[in-house]
Amino acid sequence: MNDQLILTDALVEQMLARRAGQAAPVGLMAAIGAAVAEVPQVRRHWWEWVPVPAPRSSALRLALVLALIGLLLATALGAALIGSELLRRSSDLSVLPAPSDARSPAMTFTVTATAFGPITWSTIDVPGEGILWPVVGTPYGPLGTVERAVGEGHDDDLFWPEPDGSWQRLSLSHLVSGLFWVGDGVIVSAIGDGVPPYWLRWSGSDWVIGGPVEFDGAMDVNDVAVGPRGILLTDGTAVQVSPDGRAFVRAAQPPAKARLQPTATECVFGGGSGGSVGEGAIGSMIVTDRGFIALTASDPADWNLDPICEPLVWFSTDGSAWDLVSTSSPFGSGAYVREVASRAGRHVAIGGVRPSPDDWNAVWLSDDGVVWERLSMPEPAGRCPLQEPLLCGHHYSRVVSGDAGWIILDYEGFAWTSADGRTWQAADGWPAIPGGYLPQGLALSPGSIVETSFGERGVFGEFEP
Repeated sequence: MNDQLILTDALVEQMLARRAGQAAPVGLMAAIGAAVAEVPQVRRHWWEWVPVPAPRSSALRLALVLALIGLLLATALGAALIGSELLRRSSDLSVLPAPSDARSPAMTFTVTATAFGPITWSTIDVPGEGILWPVVGTPYGPLGTVERAVGEGHDDDLFWPEPDGSWQRLSLSHLVSGLFWVGDGVIVSAIGDGVPPYWLRWSGSDWVIGGPVEFDGAMDVNDVAVGPRGILLTDGTAVQVSPDGRAFVRAAQPPAKARLQPTATECVFGGGSGGSVGEGAIGSMIVTDRGFIALTASDPADWNLDPICEPLVWFSTDGSAWDLVSTSSPFGSGAYVREVASRAGRHVAIGGVRPSPDDWNAVWLSDDGVVWERLSMPEPAGRCPLQEPLLCGHHYSRVVSGDAGWIILDYEGFAWTSADGRTWQAADGWPAIPGGYLPQGLALSPGSIVETSFGERGVFGEFEP
């Protein structure tokens, strides 16, 4: 618990530092001025960095200095253009009034360019420590968490919208790492020793805390799959199965890296892919008409990497015994998958292909979870400053689905929407909520959307379901 609290505070400091760093163009111009004022120092550093003899002619020295100043000015101009675009992207939120205890008509703005029709947005004004994460969509509306200070530490409060525009809260005695809609309730994955996952139930007007999830041994929850053949939960290394969500048992033969062979290719992470080390790699479980699909890394050496590298497809009719469908990835060599969101038997995956910087963003579509087709995506206005590929590397961060369709976000807060999973619309004017240490919180419920980020104020969108 204490380790998590220290980590959380550090993440907030990191986010604040990142936000402070958005004024880079001004600082860069100041640096140019300092460089011009200290020309001899610049000349000495230039000669030391470039492995050529130091110039002997004063004219040549002057030419080098002028070239260096021109390079700095060109860099400043590019940064200023990018900075102006980022400021334009954030203007939708900057004009909103200061937070209050409830939403009000004066705090709203509307985005029309979406597959769901017009969406009216307002800020989420829930008093707390400013960390609104995670969130989940439910048939009764979105549900999220907000940190609050408790002595020298923090706990979470649950929050959800009321019909009158206010936000209801329920205080917890721990931090929350995940919220998962499962059948007829929400499973809460808690942070802290001695706090096992437990149920939240909707009473008709409020969320109330239920009992613990009845697992077969201790288990956290990283992903869920709910279908007519049962409910599956995984922590990345094991799978537990239940016919109705009341009691779970461990899968007899889950996907496992011991059943894989090393591959000749290497999935390269870093830069745009944002790879990290996790615990296990059973993820993105999918419900199909015939049973369940799970994706894992193709190489045992990549088993603990997140996102999933060159995913292989596993199939199970009951969630207990799993078989490997193929030893080659249907996503292709070097592909990685971050998330999959499903609706009405159709599945959308987001990720990318490494090591090419032009393929940091990829979207795939499948109607069975086995065969995947890569889609061509439109570009929102302003997403690629100067039309440079390396400036378009804000890779996809989230995909969610609901009754209305799908939403995809990237780390800078650009968005795409689709009603059928195949035809996508760039949502120009979408509120700019960037990702931080973690991807944005994103929840799609009937008629509403919640989007949040570490250290950022969240937004609440409403549309005609």
